[in-house]
Amino acid sequence: MDERSRIEELVGAVEEKATGRALDPSPAQDYVTLACGLRLYKPTLPHVWAIARASMLFKGRSYGLNVVTAWLLGHGQREVRNELMGLLRKSDCDALETAAEEFLLDAGCAPDEVLPVVAELTAEAFGSKKKGMQDT
Repeated sequence: MDERSRIEELVGAVEEKATGRALDPSPAQDYVTLACGLRLYKPTLPHVWAIARASMLFKGRSYGLNVVTAWLLGHGQREVRNELMGLLRKSDCDALETAAEEFLLDAGCAPDEVLPVVAELTAEAFGSKKKGMQDT
């Protein structure tokens, strides 16, 4: 699957989920707060674009992709759209992975406690039966 098809597939999945949420009358919480205090946002369209971009950069490096995905989900959609997408365009994988790990450590979270939640959030957002990005 080429890069454009992958992005279109991910965006389509999120748009479909967003439409379903818009029709659901119950208010849904748009984030999950972990025991360490870190707030991870449920993926929005800017998150999906950023995660798709990261997945192109981190081909074959699932740990790096998962940590960067956690870093992205640790920010609101405006921050992702306005700041983090620029970093994804300019930085290399090692720099992004280091920034993501530092973000998690600064928040007092270990990757092993964050990554399972990231897997669940991405699985829900992308409509995957598989548990998120963990196995990519």
